[in-house]
Amino acid sequence: MKYQVKHSIDGRIRFQLGKQSLTSSEEDILEQYLLAKEGVERVKVYRRTASVAIWYSNAKSEILAYMKEY
Repeated sequence: MKYQVKHSIDGRIRFQLGKQSLTSSEEDILEQYLLAKEGVERVKVYRRTASVAIWYSNAKSEILAYMKEY
């Protein structure tokens, strides 16, 4: 899935996904996928805006790799 980093600070990053919006099943799948990854502490998916905020404790590069895999 295409994405763009919209905002980033240490421990938190927000992505804009390459869609207008997400369905509830897409929201659930993305949230569960990210929460299963090492170092991801919290995830908030915004369905209407097709964006996701991720709070993490590991390297930012790992979070970027998780999103690239998705």
